[in-house]
Amino acid sequence: MYALLIVILYLLFAVTFTLAKAAVTFLPPFLCIGLRMVVAGVLLLGAHMYSSGRLTINKKSWPLLLQTIIFHIYIAYTAEFWALQYVASAKTALIYNLSPFITALIAALLGYEVLTKRKMIGLGFGFAALVPWLLSSTRVEEIAGSVSFVSVPELVLLGAVASACYGWILVSRLMREYHYTPLMINGIAMLGGGLLALVGSFYLEGKPHIVIPTVLGSWELRLVNLIGTPHAFYLLSAGYLIALIIVANIICYNLYAYLLKRYSATFLSFAGFLCPLFAAMLGRIFFGEQLSSYFIITMFLAMCGLYYFYQDEGKRTDILPTGDKSA
Repeated sequence: MYALLIVILYLLFAVTFTLAKAAVTFLPPFLCIGLRMVVAGVLLLGAHMYSSGRLTINKKSWPLLLQTIIFHIYIAYTAEFWALQYVASAKTALIYNLSPFITALIAALLGYEVLTKRKMIGLGFGFAALVPWLLSSTRVEEIAGSVSFVSVPELVLLGAVASACYGWILVSRLMREYHYTPLMINGIAMLGGGLLALVGSFYLEGKPHIVIPTVLGSWELRLVNLIGTPHAFYLLSAGYLIALIIVANIICYNLYAYLLKRYSATFLSFAGFLCPLFAAMLGRIFFGEQLSSYFIITMFLAMCGLYYFYQDEGKRTDILPTGDKSA
């Protein structure tokens, strides 16, 4: 049951990379994140209030909540969506698979988790599967500049991954130490992060506006020919935004938080190797893209890594300190 939920989670995450790539072709990155997170945050807090009847926040938890707003949402998503203007969605999914290494490093430095020999072997397999892709950059990525052999958009994505990893550790702590529900934590984080993104959009992107893309997909072009511009662009941007909110903010975030009760943040991050595989499969089904032999190698190495990692994962008791259990 739990294993199936992990597979479903990363299948949906693979869909969100495609939706996010489409969304930033019609909306500026900060505006897109701001609108998406504010709407999702209000919906999640409303759902929490409906289910519990109250919103009680322990004063001692505010430092963790503020960090969650900044790292879990604001930095992670604004950095990712900026980079998505230059990096392919499939490659973005691959770069996000560095999250196990970063999560493990952060958790180990903070004293939340111990890396055993088996876990180190598993992480080594995963890193070996990613190295070739990190050494490659496209012309579009290089337009934004590069540092050594890594493009600036890739570095920004690495920063987004690090922020997201730390954010999920914070979410796990808030659930364990203060017994907050995933709905409440994600609702507060998304609303706060969305408001910060809207402020950033006002100063960096100017007046809210729709971006006119230079290239459209076949069905997008048919919609434009059917109802004309600019109505088609407004409809497309709203459609992608709503789809992102439903799939990513409401389903994926809360399913991930639910699975954190069963698995460690490091293991769930490592299971993210399923995401680029699903992204490639979806590309094959919907766009006729060919699966390269590299993905077969990646799947093999990832499965080996998962096997070694999970040997010790099942023996863990708790990866985070108990802390204050007051409501």
